[in-house]
Amino acid sequence: MAQFHEVIKKFNKIRIYLKDFLIYGYKRRDQFQKKSKRTYDDERRRICSYLGEFVRESYGKNGKQIFISMSTSMLLTNPLYRCYETKSFTSNDIQLHFYLLDQLQDEEEMDLVQISDSLVDHYGAEIDVQLVGRKLKEYSEMGIFFRRKENNRLLYSLVDDIFEDFREDYSEYEKDRGEFLHRGSSEKSGIEQEESLYKSSSEKMEKREELELFLGFYAMEPPLSLIGNYIQRSLQMRNEWFLFEHYFIGWTLEEEVLVSVLEAIHGRRVMEIKTFPNKNQEVSIYHAIPFFIMESVQNGRRYIAAYHEERGQYTAIRMDYIEQIQVRGTCEEYLKRKEEALQIRKKTWGASWNGKEEKKLHTLRFEIWYEEHRESNLYQKLKNESRNGQVTKKGHNRLEFFIQVWDPMELMPWVRAFMGRICELECSNPAFLKRFHSDLEKMNQMYETE
Repeated sequence: MAQFHEVIKKFNKIRIYLKDFLIYGYKRRDQFQKKSKRTYDDERRRICSYLGEFVRESYGKNGKQIFISMSTSMLLTNPLYRCYETKSFTSNDIQLHFYLLDQLQDEEEMDLVQISDSLVDHYGAEIDVQLVGRKLKEYSEMGIFFRRKENNRLLYSLVDDIFEDFREDYSEYEKDRGEFLHRGSSEKSGIEQEESLYKSSSEKMEKREELELFLGFYAMEPPLSLIGNYIQRSLQMRNEWFLFEHYFIGWTLEEEVLVSVLEAIHGRRVMEIKTFPNKNQEVSIYHAIPFFIMESVQNGRRYIAAYHEERGQYTAIRMDYIEQIQVRGTCEEYLKRKEEALQIRKKTWGASWNGKEEKKLHTLRFEIWYEEHRESNLYQKLKNESRNGQVTKKGHNRLEFFIQVWDPMELMPWVRAFMGRICELECSNPAFLKRFHSDLEKMNQMYETE
């Protein structure tokens, strides 16, 4: 029987399960529809290995229920960074990793043939040349090796370790600090000890402390906080200062996708998008031109504002639905398409751009009642949350909100928050009014009011 391993070969595999278990709620064993029950057990244990301290269990009428419990406002690091540290390797992968690094450590440049011969001469390792070539190409793409072409030959060299000086400075600092603390506090008071310690620190150490403070923020703040975390770990630093009141850990699962999107935006290029399988196990592959990224501060979802080439329409693509992105050719009409997208964005409330297909803007207006002398802050609250809408005072104790949008249904949850205060409500979309009055009727029946 195959044994369970925490490591994985492909990161997208764990993205699928983390998306299902963490983002959409931790499923029970009987709710798992993908593959076998054994697969569920393996993936559950793997996720527990990443988030063990945050996994909780409870028992109810439906049996054992597993769930994630954490206060994201108290996190000093994103626990999902661990997912990027669990890649599996074959024995050849491990051998080649150390052989190649050791071989190129003292050599300026070598080609594939020279490296293969050197592996035999120095280590007695007869590894297939094609396998060595693939590993060299992989490490060049990762930035570990530098590759250049000369006279139809590809030459490889080891990229300089930019963190080496910082590590040495930190090691010396920790050594001096340890010796100082070991001597004890018999000679000096606490304040004098601190002064002596700081005076003994070099100018490089001061810069390191500034960098540690900077990385403490950058390793938590998206986008691409994964890069900040990698630098932080490489320099043996940690975050000791920054906490975020609203923090969405699921963002880190999309960092690789985000890099491809930013590359396409910067190069004004077309993306080939491959989605995760839907409920019917169907995979979509289509082409889109990206313009900018939109992030929801309510649920943490990320969207790509793009032009869907196959459909011929502007749309917002959920990033957590995307499995892979390939950046293709340049879009000749990029600036024109982007300008049209920005015009659409001015008349949207959130990420729904579907209403644009009707070629019609809808108007929404409502008035609310408030006690101006006691609830003056409500006016400012309404203005802060109005986005691209307009808020005006209408006589005594009345506030009016007016907006033009492609899809007014997006405003429904927000409008319902003022349900007890609304005096007038008008909308050019009959479906909006029907839905609002239907919700109001259901609430009346629930609370038996008239």
